[in-house]
Parts: sequence; C-alpha cells; structure tokens
Amino acid sequence: MSILAFLAAATIQQAGQPFVDPNTAEFLGGTNQLTANQLLFLNLTGSVSYKGRTVPIVTNVYWNASMGGANGTVLTQQVEVESWSNGALVRRITGDGNTLYSYDLIARTYSATSYGNASLTRPNLYLNALLNDLDHSVKGYDAYLVKMLRQIYLPPVDATGAAVFISWMPTAVSYQLQGATVDPVNRQVGYTPTPTESFYMYNGSPKRTIVFDMIAGSNNQPDSLQSVYFNQFENIGGQPRITQWQMRPYTGQVFNPTLFQPYTGTQLRGWKMVVSATPYSG
Repeated sequence: MSILAFLAAATIQQAGQPFVDPNTAEFLGGTNQLTANQLLFLNLTGSVSYKGRTVPIVTNVYWNASMGGANGTVLTQQVEVESWSNGALVRRITGDGNTLYSYDLIARTYSATSYGNASLTRPNLYLNALLNDLDHSVKGYDAYLVKMLRQIYLPPVDATGAAVFISWMPTAVSYQLQGATVDPVNRQVGYTPTPTESFYMYNGSPKRTIVFDMIAGSNNQPDSLQSVYFNQFENIGGQPRITQWQMRPYTGQVFNPTLFQPYTGTQLRGWKMVVSATPYSG
C-alpha cells in the first residue's frame, strides 16, 4: 500500500479518536503469536547521548501469566520491570499477583498499589488494573514496554469487538519501507528489507521514528515480530539529545525464582513510602 493510501486511511478516523493503524493485520499477526505465552521476556537496549556523553540504557520486563493457587485454578498475573542506566539499577517494579510495588533506587522511595487479592477469585478487570497501575509506575521510554504488553495480552478493540492495533505515534500511521532506508532522525541506523524481513516505519521526523521489524511466517503463518526500533532527537538547552533503543520479545525463557518478589522490610530500611497499597475495586 502506498504512503498516500496510508494517509487516506488516517483521515477516516473520527476526531478525537486514536488512529487505528492500516497495518493492523500485519502487526496483530506478530503480537498474537506472543499472546499464548505464559512467560514472556521483553528486552529494551539502547543509549542516550547528550553533551558529549553517551549513557547505555537497558530495561528488562518479565511477564508470568499462569493459573495458581492450591488447586491451580486462580489466575495469577505477575510482572517484573528492571530499568538500568549506565550499568546501575535505577528503578524496579514488581507485581506479585496481588500488589504492584514500585521502587526508585536513586531517591530510595517506593509505592504499592493493589490490583488483585488473595482470595480464590479475582476482581473484575484484574489484568486491566495491573496494566493501568504499571502505566502509572513506569517512566519515560519504558512506557513503550507497557504498550507492548497491553497489545499482546489485552489489545484494544473496535466498535465490533475486533482487536485492532493503535498507532504508536499520535496522528500518524505506519508505512512499509520498500528499499534500504537510512533512519531520518538517526542517520547511523538503517533498515534493509529482504524477501523474509519487512520494516514498517512511523515517521515523525525530525523528532522521532518508530520502526517495526517483522519476519515473514512460513507455511501461510502470519509474520512474527522481531524488534521495535526507536530514535528520538531533542534540543535541550541548545544541546542535542539523541535517544535510541531496540526492543525485542523473547519466549521460551526460564525465569529466576527470585523474580516477582517485593523487597523485604529489612531491605527497605531507611526508605520512604510515597503511596500505600489500596484495594482495587473493579
């Protein structure tokens, strides 16, 4: 489909409504293949360059969706988010199935909000509550990881109830790259389509680009999501700041049993709680 066709598709969106991407079928094919995985690992790796200094950034997301409880019949959604900057852990968020804890290791503060309960039943909108709480807890570019989790496990739907893919860039739609392309925001990054690999770009240059890397499925299977690339240019105090990262999903992981466990009272000695846990009333 041509760029003009994509732009025409965007114009049919109602005013004030999010843009449903015209490449919904391709993107849903990739994310739907991840939905059935109880264990999912998302890795974001990149850097922020500003004032002659480049700081590496890494965020790891561990997702565990399983049936737990004594009889194995209680839905349990657990999440762990670890954000690293220049090799140091700066933020940690963990959901143990009932409560989401958010830790700021720089300010030594933490918060806790309840998205579930310890009974044999879960509140209404249990998963939605977890993702909403997670949305409010993450910072900066980590919000894109939550966006991906939501698209995989709780995708938005249209008026007919069919799953859709909402544009990752307000008022913009993606288009497929037809040949080798240098990123218009970060010219050190390029994308080269092949018969088995396709790239779809959200072009918000000169400020931002987001590119989805899709691998062709075999035997009439849908394409799979390989990576998401992000490049952003900002002018701060007259100095350019470039943020670039790549997000990749992984399945078939074996998680460390220490994940999804909040810090103990001893570990939090001297820390300040900024929000106390409250029951979710869904």
